[in-house]
Parts: sequence; C-alpha cells; structure tokens
Amino acid sequence: MFRCPHCGFTLDRDLNASLVLLKRSGWVPPAAPEKLRPLPPLPCLGLKRRHGGAMIQEAPAFRRG
Repeated sequence: MFRCPHCGFTLDRDLNASLVLLKRSGWVPPAAPEKLRPLPPLPCLGLKRRHGGAMIQEAPAFRRG
C-alpha cells in the first residue's frame, strides 16, 4: 500500500507503480473524463498459446499399500 507522507493519500502499490511509469513515459492525464468506451484488444506479444491440457500436472494421489 502506498501512503503519501504529506497528505495521507493511500493507493494500491501496483496501481501507484503503474501511474509512476506512465508519468515517466510522458503520459499526461486528460483534463476532463473521456466518454466511456470498450478497451481495444491488447497487441500480441509473440507468445504462442498451447492448446490442450494444463502445463503442470498434479502428482497422482498417494496410496498406502
């Protein structure tokens, strides 16, 4: 949790970190809220999706015997 030492404002640390990165990249928030609209799909990062079962399988149940 991020807490401002001057005014006491609190914010989730991950959200605060993302806002810091946006500010450092030159992003400036709009002066007025924009009309709400659906977010566009994220670009492909070159990761290939596996089809089928889970990547990690659980070990079989242990039986005494």
